[in-house]
Amino acid sequence: MANVPYFLDIHNLGAGNVTAAAVANAHKKDLATQHKYGVNFLKYWVDEIKGQVYCLSSSSDEESIKNSRENADTNGVGDELILGVGSVSEILEGKYAFKKAPLVVANILAPVIVRLFDAGLVDLIEADGAIVLSGILFEQEQSVIEAGQARGLQLNERRQIADWVALTMSR
Repeated sequence: MANVPYFLDIHNLGAGNVTAAAVANAHKKDLATQHKYGVNFLKYWVDEIKGQVYCLSSSSDEESIKNSRENADTNGVGDELILGVGSVSEILEGKYAFKKAPLVVANILAPVIVRLFDAGLVDLIEADGAIVLSGILFEQEQSVIEAGQARGLQLNERRQIADWVALTMSR
């Protein structure tokens, strides 16, 4: 089973400029076009107070996400896309437009996730945020859970397909 990268799409629409109902409608448009671009829009979160929308998607490459997002933007969805590939330390040092996020996603093997925890991965999660960890082999799952719990995270959800496990943890 190949690992498919996850991408977090962040839209800053401004306080008072977004409603959950509007985002639900926009998500329907995303779902209607995702097959054209090789993208799977998985889940979204709305912060009506801050005017932010977070969309979790998966695809074989960043370009597919960007193409799909351009199409969704044509339909009036969002104005900002933040995608980045870099190290935890680069993010914490401010080399990206953000240092923390309400949702952090890591799709990589368990030993690397544990090393990322050692490098400060938990520091990227906002106080009330969550992290989705995937690409974990079943027999290595417990090491990831223990590493997250040792850093103050609690396990919220676990999913498994064949030998692969995905975990959601929060502060």
